Amino acid sequence: DKTLTLYHMMEKHRCIVIYGSLNSGKSTILDILNESIKASNNQIEDKNKFSNLLPFKIFELFYLSDIWTRMYGEMSSNDEGPIWLSGQIHSFLNNVSKIDKSHHNILRLNGPLNSKFISFINEIMHSVDSQMIRSNSMNSYYVDNNFHIIIETDSINNLNPSMLMNCALLPMKNLNINED
Repeated sequence: DKTLTLYHMMEKHRCIVIYGSLNSGKSTILDILNESIKASNNQIEDKNKFSNLLPFKIFELFYLSDIWTRMYGEMSSNDEGPIWLSGQIHSFLNNVSKIDKSHHNILRLNGPLNSKFISFINEIMHSVDSQMIRSNSMNSYYVDNNFHIIIETDSINNLNPSMLMNCALLPMKNLNINED
């Protein structure tokens, strides 16, 4: 049920926040959807019926794995004036805009939501052109409908209204069953 919900959310939204406690299936749901699409593409009759289903290329990033400036870049200056020092996220966005179009490209971001990260996501998701993403470096990146940002987090307590306008929310619950 949640896997199908995720699929339908991906048809309508570029950014999806999957949230829930530890072991609630946040990471697994995307993997299940990917495996289902691969299996469907291996069946001739399904492949012809669902020709728009592309397998996923998932790029994972724990967005607090390094200091902010190395992850998201910063403005600096030298003798010639101000310069932008790109971060890991800029490298990814630059590369994903050049990736072959035979896959559904997903940036899976994992970690707690803090105000700085939420501001960053709001900046890149708030674009007049749905085929462009503009980063904090003011660079624009072309992305097609087969590009998504999936954010996995334990809590959405820090979300603001702007983030709610830019991202779909998928709650997950821990379904561990203790067998006695």
